[in-house]
Amino acid sequence: MSMIRKSGLETLQTFLGISHGLRPEGFGTILRMVPTRVESGAKVISDYDVPKHLCMTAEGTSTKLPLSVLMSVFDDVSTWPIVVKDKQHRPGVSVHLSAELLDPSRPITPSTPLRIESIVDKSGRMLAFCSINAYNRDSGELVAVGKHTKFLPMGFIFEFMFERFLPLLSLYASNFGPYRKSNDVLMKNGTSQNILDIIGPLEMTTSGTKTETSFRVDPLHKNPMGGMHGGCQSVVSQLVAETGVGSLAMNKKRPVLRSMSMTYMSTGRKQCDVEAEVLGDPATDQMLTANVAIRREGGGGLVSTGSFKFDLV
Repeated sequence: MSMIRKSGLETLQTFLGISHGLRPEGFGTILRMVPTRVESGAKVISDYDVPKHLCMTAEGTSTKLPLSVLMSVFDDVSTWPIVVKDKQHRPGVSVHLSAELLDPSRPITPSTPLRIESIVDKSGRMLAFCSINAYNRDSGELVAVGKHTKFLPMGFIFEFMFERFLPLLSLYASNFGPYRKSNDVLMKNGTSQNILDIIGPLEMTTSGTKTETSFRVDPLHKNPMGGMHGGCQSVVSQLVAETGVGSLAMNKKRPVLRSMSMTYMSTGRKQCDVEAEVLGDPATDQMLTANVAIRREGGGGLVSTGSFKFDLV
């Protein structure tokens, strides 16, 4: 049966079952996101209790959800209304993604009850534009906002053959285990991992305003298409940016990430080089910006660029 004839929620359940069934391992599985309901206009709502394994604890601060991880959640959630609204149910590929905390001094902590709403502002033959709002479910307070732009064309095979083979794909996915590894990948030697364990150790070097590292793309870091997940790129970029800003600020002021954005240019596979450059003077400025670039290993082509805005408190 065509996904066009299904309800919005059924469409998403079928799509997620297929995508995770065909590649049951990847960065998206650690987010543990599921759509709660679909409203008119392809507005998708998901109730989300922040998992502890996605949080991290910085020295001298409380355990909190990094903004880059929240933006990874935004990445998945804002893809869903596109799948519902687009006639060919194309998930597309990310071009630009941004997220901002309304009050960076009040971090999102483990088990915070979020309600994340995503709606397609505009969808055409080539591009789709989405807005995302994250609320505290208990208080109704808006805590974060985001924007997502996607390039929709998926190629001949997807666009003309996907629905023709939908029953076969659904059967394969259901029999061979959609989500079947989502819990296993979070366990290592019987101990639950956190986001830093999932990313893996990063050996960084800092010289002046620049910080560099190299990142190996493992299966857990990938998207369903086999490339480095955009959310994983966001997390790695934030870690490098924070190291650079922290090194420059030293003990003068404490940097707190307010907003970030990523522009995606090509697929990252195997090994990538990451570099952050900090702009601004912590002695005089109230905010520092860190620009990050991810490249293919050995000075290869750009995979993505990011911009991170830090308040100095």
